Amino acid sequence: MKKVKTIKVWLCTGLTVLALAGCAVKAKSIDAQTLEMIAESGYFTLASRNETGRYGPVVILPERHSSRLIQAEEAYLMDLLAENSGLARVALEGMFQGETFDGTTLLDTGEQERTQAILWLLESGEITAPEFMYLAKNFRVFGIEKPEEYGVEFPDSAGYALDTYLLSSVIIDKEREMPDILPRALDRLKTAGDAESYLRYFSELLDLNPWTKETYEIITSISSTEEISKRLRKLLNKVDPYRKRLGISGDMREVLLEYVKFLDTAIKRSDTMSRAVEAELRKENGIMAMVIGADHTEDVEKYFVSAKISYYVFEPYGMESGVYASDLTNEQYSRKLEQRSVLMDGEIFRILEQQRKPRHVLGKVWLNNSFSLAALMATVIRAASGPPRSPPYGLDSEALMVGNFRIFADSITEPDDNTIMFRITNGIEDLYVKMAKKPGAEERSSNLRTALRQMIDSLHQQKYRGVSEDAAIRAFNFDNYAVVMGTGYRAVLDHSMTDTR
Repeated sequence: MKKVKTIKVWLCTGLTVLALAGCAVKAKSIDAQTLEMIAESGYFTLASRNETGRYGPVVILPERHSSRLIQAEEAYLMDLLAENSGLARVALEGMFQGETFDGTTLLDTGEQERTQAILWLLESGEITAPEFMYLAKNFRVFGIEKPEEYGVEFPDSAGYALDTYLLSSVIIDKEREMPDILPRALDRLKTAGDAESYLRYFSELLDLNPWTKETYEIITSISSTEEISKRLRKLLNKVDPYRKRLGISGDMREVLLEYVKFLDTAIKRSDTMSRAVEAELRKENGIMAMVIGADHTEDVEKYFVSAKISYYVFEPYGMESGVYASDLTNEQYSRKLEQRSVLMDGEIFRILEQQRKPRHVLGKVWLNNSFSLAALMATVIRAASGPPRSPPYGLDSEALMVGNFRIFADSITEPDDNTIMFRITNGIEDLYVKMAKKPGAEERSSNLRTALRQMIDSLHQQKYRGVSEDAAIRAFNFDNYAVVMGTGYRAVLDHSMTDTR
């Protein structure tokens, strides 16, 4: 008996590669003090938790993939948990099983410039929170998806097809009961002059039929993907017998069937990602983060309960309704899906590139070039902030070069007391950069978490702005500076410093 007990202890202490399910002990929890710190930050709501599992805990971070604010909030939380709870690994949606960032590096530069540059890459939306934590803290980031499941796309015209089927559902149930009211309501919908009016009239039509309104709410709210898929099937089954009489084309029906296929694949993806996290925990138990789209959260929670995995669901403030001003535009998000720069498109993109949840971009040539550009801007800012002196502020040719990019020292000028301008080149093409310190803006802290808090607060306050249609000009914020960048000297010099994002 003593011998058997000794063998089991030996096996469970990791002196063998055998994996015995019975060896797992109750997972550690995030301590109360750390949970209080997270709550006091004001950036997260602890939406759900289960602390009874044998594995984990897993910190589930549901997100809206287009939100720059959410990425900054997630980086803040992961940095806090790294210090207080030992977090050092992230399971990432949009990254395939077997993939990691191991060995991916950025170009050599000073530590201060490097930190400023990667903070800017995060704030501008070029990289995500997990990519940032890999660069800042060497987190282990690994993939949990299968390529064949990730590749199933949301059909472009699904919204229009869904509206048509929902309205058809109202007609089927109410056309005899309301022979006069319904046609007038439909005519008013067709002649709506703007999106706001259309949504108001559409909502009034749905109010006529409780089942249809419930269907709309299930599909458009954050329900489980499985629940949405089931209700869509019921809607199809209800309307399809009347399709020809109502003038619904076969193509429209196929679009909704594609939507159902997309949802069914999303359910598989939730299961795939959950299983991958479980496999990682069985291999190495302990805390990890899991970054996923909000629609997967409920399905993942169900899996974790059955698999005896402890978890916490922290919903970022950026998930709140109406917090969209700092989101990527549709055009920028489309570029991110293609693993391209979201900021440096048009003519600017040409010089920098030279060659569902968006895939990671670490290792891309354009990202290294964006990093080089940011590091050079940080170098000039730091030099200009020192003792009063004239440009180029004592900078030598070595300090003014990162990778293939360099600044000509004699191009650094001060058009006025608050502005710095210079020319940067890759040896083939040139960019002109103008920077001005923003009145009242706080200089970013050298402490990473404080700098992330400053970034979050700045993104919270951001207002919508129009995107420049000039492909040769980009305006944005860098640290506490407003920056204008472009391919033409005069265009950059004359451009307003107020239209930054």
